[in-house]
Amino acid sequence: MDFKKGNPTSKKTYLLGIGFVFFVSVVLLLLEWRNHGIHLPDFEVYYRSAIRLLNGENLYRIQSDDHYIFKYSPACAAMFIPFTIFPFSIAKILYWFLLAGVTASSFFLCIQLASPGIYIKSPSKFNLYILLLTLSLGLFLYREFMLGQVNIVLFLSYLLMIRFYQQKKIIPVALIWAAGIMFKPWGLIFLPYFLLNKNFKIVLYFIIFALLIGFSPIVFYGYTDLVEQTGRWLHELFMELGNKQNLGIEANHTIFSILYRYTPLRFIEITGIWKLIYQLVVLCLLAIFTLLFINRGTEIKQKEVATWALIIGLMPLIAQPSYNAFLLVGLSLTILMIHFRQLSLWCKILFIISIILIGGNYNDLWGTELSDWFLDLSFVAIGAIIIIILLFLLRFKRIV
Repeated sequence: MDFKKGNPTSKKTYLLGIGFVFFVSVVLLLLEWRNHGIHLPDFEVYYRSAIRLLNGENLYRIQSDDHYIFKYSPACAAMFIPFTIFPFSIAKILYWFLLAGVTASSFFLCIQLASPGIYIKSPSKFNLYILLLTLSLGLFLYREFMLGQVNIVLFLSYLLMIRFYQQKKIIPVALIWAAGIMFKPWGLIFLPYFLLNKNFKIVLYFIIFALLIGFSPIVFYGYTDLVEQTGRWLHELFMELGNKQNLGIEANHTIFSILYRYTPLRFIEITGIWKLIYQLVVLCLLAIFTLLFINRGTEIKQKEVATWALIIGLMPLIAQPSYNAFLLVGLSLTILMIHFRQLSLWCKILFIISIILIGGNYNDLWGTELSDWFLDLSFVAIGAIIIIILLFLLRFKRIV
């Protein structure tokens, strides 16, 4: 029977998968508490910055912060103000459970977007996909929880954007998009998509909301100080971008570095203006790849889901964020899981290999030396590239 018609058994069955995510998060919390204590250093940065914002203090490049410096917008710090109601010892536990809820919601939305209504039609399959997602993205989620980061929060925001976009609710799409930009500018990758689809209202609302959210800390700083703090934030962004420009360096997970290090290009020294030209060429090739993907899906009913999965999956390959930001391939991963039987034998093998590459680098399993070697070789990025290629093959067959 359909759960919407009142079948309580169906509800209880699919909620097992959601409960499993919370159960794992609680187990991780207890283990971490017992073994190392709950630290969440990245969340501490957000928490500390929110307090500084409330006091109208500088947020950036504070010597006493050492390695743990704030790299986000002043508006981002404002979003963590509610946590300052509590002492940090309590706030970090609350944030842990918030991440658990965000993770469960992200997994639910991934599966619902990739296969609408499956949690009602086949709760057992829904729970299986929840389990597989947890295992495949477990390493990223572990780091996300232990450090108290925001990547999974951003991932959920992108999934919500897709959901509202499907429902033609442009104001929530623009609002969520603008809020996400205050954390990390990855969401700017959506701009060409909206312009291509002539969603000019979304872009206009996005600009308005971005300005409103960006200027909201004026309450604490005043205009002059806010302009200065915003300038410091932009300086942090450019510094972060500059630190990731060495194409040949190990553990550079961008697609620019992968193509350079794993092709004959590595024998050519690309510096100065030639590096910029090379990156622009790669971006143009990615744009062509994406356009081909979009055009191939014009007759597919749920075409937006796979298209957005592709765009979101490209974010970590272009932006070179932290290792665990590769959880952004989660929606592409879900689509491939659901359509696994429609893959050829070789594609199935490649898919399994890609899961191992993106989520199999457990330090406790391989040891620090071997684990660092896997990281230096950017196996996680290679796994993400394989997933994107397999997604393209499904689109080429007009399956997704």
